[in-house]
Amino acid sequence: MKLILATILSLVFSASTLASEAVELRHKGVEAASKGDFASAQKYLDQSAKLGFYTAQVEYAYLLESSPGSVQNSVESYAWYKVVIARAGADTKFAKEGLARLTKVMSEAELNQAKETTTKYIEQYAK
Repeated sequence: MKLILATILSLVFSASTLASEAVELRHKGVEAASKGDFASAQKYLDQSAKLGFYTAQVEYAYLLESSPGSVQNSVESYAWYKVVIARAGADTKFAKEGLARLTKVMSEAELNQAKETTTKYIEQYAK
């Protein structure tokens, strides 16, 4: 019984630590973006999004869609918007609008790649 309780407490603490880390990474990403440091924003929001932080997933998708230069990545943005839609949260409408914008400018090859990436991302990050 004590082992089960210790295991449960360990899992709860571990999940809490990951959630706290995701929030901190998202905060760093938003701060970097507000200063025009989109490369750092990409790094932090990517990490937070991959930890499952919904807000970071939305912001990361938009960053990848709208940032200048090498940070912009339509394929990744598409996949993250699809993750947001799969999670059916408050930003679903915003994500659908983002997808509509992207599909107008993406080539057929990019869309095919985005759909493959989407399948993997939904399995991993739409929890």
